[in-house]
Amino acid sequence: MGEWVTKIVEVESPIHIEEVCRRIIENAGGSLNGRRIGDAVRAGVKTAEAKSRIKASGDFLRRVGQADTAPEPSVRSRSELPVASRKIEYIAPEEIRLAVTTVVETACGIEPSDAIVQTCRLLGFGRTTEGMQAYVEPIIQAMIDDGLLEKRNGMLLVP
Repeated sequence: MGEWVTKIVEVESPIHIEEVCRRIIENAGGSLNGRRIGDAVRAGVKTAEAKSRIKASGDFLRRVGQADTAPEPSVRSRSELPVASRKIEYIAPEEIRLAVTTVVETACGIEPSDAIVQTCRLLGFGRTTEGMQAYVEPIIQAMIDDGLLEKRNGMLLVP
């Protein structure tokens, strides 16, 4: 199981552990019990981590050497994924930070509420729910606190 987990993480890093479970179930023909596969995947994660093949950080799995503050060079749209996979919680914070930065840079300044809507659209969501707002808002605030964004006259800017 550790090999399967590693292969998925190598291709899709960063990836939520629930998405790894879904990929393995799909590849096994969807015939595996959800709880059993979840337990097996978690054991596979521990094995792959012990062999230094992947790194787990919270619910997200990454390739070794991929920092959770250094995003992949692109933002991935979830618009074509199955409904079960289209959850904002399945998107790693570093990918959301990259999407926010892209939106703010492109707009040359944008109100925080509009930045959230545009970030969700860039990530492939047609509409922004309260749950999505609640997930993205603290990431934007952390970006401001860390100096990755500035807020001037109610507008977000990239310094």
